[in-house]
Amino acid sequence: MTAVVHAGNSSAAAGTTKSHQHTLTPEERASLPHTYETGQFTIETLCRKTSLKQSALYTNIESARTERDADSLPAP
Repeated sequence: MTAVVHAGNSSAAAGTTKSHQHTLTPEERASLPHTYETGQFTIETLCRKTSLKQSALYTNIESARTERDADSLPAP
């Protein structure tokens, strides 16, 4: 018996599938910098708690810092 492989841009045909995109609530994202900066949790622990990979966690921390800093600037 032979398997039939469908041509095209199908991710299933290519042997890959899209993984579930993990997203954080705005509140979770806003609290990330503080949680990370306290040193109470390791990056590995934060990854498990948020279901994010390290690269995504660092990206979210940096974005949340940028948003926090922008909110603390005085209005022109």
